[in-house]
Amino acid sequence: MSWQSPMGMDEYLRPTALCDCDNCVLKEKAFEITEGAEVPKEAAIRIFYFVRDKIAWGADFLDAKASDTLKRGMGLCMNKANLQIALLRAAGIPARYHRADLKKESLKGLILNIVYKGLPSTISAHSWCECYLFERWVSCEATLDETLYQCAISSGLYSKQQIPTIEWNGESHLILMTPWLSKDFGTSSSIDDTLKEAQLELLPPKPITRMLCLLSNRFVTDKLREGKIH
Repeated sequence: MSWQSPMGMDEYLRPTALCDCDNCVLKEKAFEITEGAEVPKEAAIRIFYFVRDKIAWGADFLDAKASDTLKRGMGLCMNKANLQIALLRAAGIPARYHRADLKKESLKGLILNIVYKGLPSTISAHSWCECYLFERWVSCEATLDETLYQCAISSGLYSKQQIPTIEWNGESHLILMTPWLSKDFGTSSSIDDTLKEAQLELLPPKPITRMLCLLSNRFVTDKLREGKIH
């Protein structure tokens, strides 16, 4: 890392229980991803594309630590945002959460129907990453990996009008799920409590959740990613 973190941003650089940016393995990964980057923008872009494409979109526990998401290589929007923020913080780039209600229609076809039917009409734990570059906050949502996005577009689950792009240039705001957002809860440096509460409120006990995640992820891998849904 060849830059100094901005002054007065300690709140957006420190670890939390779930955003464990001080985890040794996670710190090593952040260094590996950003090695040779000359400016924070380049490092942030590299982290964005790592989380976007190397961490597949898939079901997991909502209260998973960032280091666990890194290890599993899979996660939901909040898991991926949490990991992205942890990697950015480990690289000395301030990062925060932006949270909003998400209409569950955005998940139709991406998860098993039995899981979809059991969800409330809105999901309050939806979140994406914002990082601090050029003395301003920039949204950089990495929820959908390239493979899943292309499959979802080709199968008609999403349209180009709904999600025109999943590319990020380090300067423009990128918020993928805009068509399905409702109430905006704003930004915060930690959403640990929100994720823990959502885990209890939205999902059944963890043994059952684990089984549903396995089945749902198998559905995404075997059906949607293989182009078998039309």
